[in-house]
Amino acid sequence: MFSQKIVCRICFNSNEWKKPSGEARHLEGKSTFVAQNGYGFEEWLFQTDFVKDGYQYGYLQQFSKKMPGHKFDVCLFTIDGDKRRMIVGQILDLEWVSDEDACKILASDSGNEWLNRMEQDCKEINIEFDRSNNTGNSVINVRFKPGNLQRFEPRMIDFPKWNKQWARYIPYRGDLSEGLYESLVTPRESPGFGSEYRSEIKIERNTLESSCFIDPLHKKIHNKIKDYLDTKYGVNYSLEKDRVDVYAEYNGLAYLFEVKTKSEMMECLREALGQILEYYWTKYRDKPCQLVIVGGDSDSENVKAHEYLKHLNESILKISIHYVPFRKNSTGEIELGDGLEKLFAKQL
Repeated sequence: MFSQKIVCRICFNSNEWKKPSGEARHLEGKSTFVAQNGYGFEEWLFQTDFVKDGYQYGYLQQFSKKMPGHKFDVCLFTIDGDKRRMIVGQILDLEWVSDEDACKILASDSGNEWLNRMEQDCKEINIEFDRSNNTGNSVINVRFKPGNLQRFEPRMIDFPKWNKQWARYIPYRGDLSEGLYESLVTPRESPGFGSEYRSEIKIERNTLESSCFIDPLHKKIHNKIKDYLDTKYGVNYSLEKDRVDVYAEYNGLAYLFEVKTKSEMMECLREALGQILEYYWTKYRDKPCQLVIVGGDSDSENVKAHEYLKHLNESILKISIHYVPFRKNSTGEIELGDGLEKLFAKQL
């Protein structure tokens, strides 16, 4: 079946469209769903946990009208606080989901788990999620094969002047000139396209109270772990699998990495222990695992923190937790401690 090519705008998000980030409500017109509710359902569009029977489910406002029997290649763009238009991804062979099918999916165990996840994600940014009014294809109205989602590092694009007159919720089809779609989804430079590297560009986050720049140290550490794993033959890995920052497999063992950016090891342990143990218990407890926390390691609490972790491993937990420190060198680049090398040296 021939796929129609369309361009869709989605609301701004600084959590990579895996959960709401809170900025969009300040950037939208007052009459929009996002402005009135504090989130948009497209903010979960790249959430890879929302998969059922081989399809990933999501929401696009442009598909609120019935579009049965067709497949679409969809180029996705957003507009940031400085009115810059940014290409963020492409979905191939996307299909519309009827309200009847959406209701059935949300009534299933998987759907209930997704709604719980949405409610918790909204709670994290102090936004109320009203489950009673969020049903059917007001929550999910599209589906696609997970392998057909292509996430791009956001890049600014010069749209034609007439694009600025397009209404937000129209799927842009007939207005596309020949070759425009391909020019939007084709990067001008090869680095970053199709790569699992995380963007290390500073992001401007706008709120009602202030505007600040966020240096994504978290993503830089992700990339350092990726660089290391790339040097180890036979290691399979993925970023942000089941909410785990980095998930790797080698020689029958699963490695779960949780990254924290605090400078003190004890602070990182406080933040990471509950998360990594939860991820292990809910998804991976039936397979042999190594749990790894990557975080800062300044001197002030070093001895105390290491003694605390040793006590947990020897006296309380039935699974060992390893700590790999990161540091910034004299040029400001991130370096990982030798704990990672020692951990894999036992297996590689």
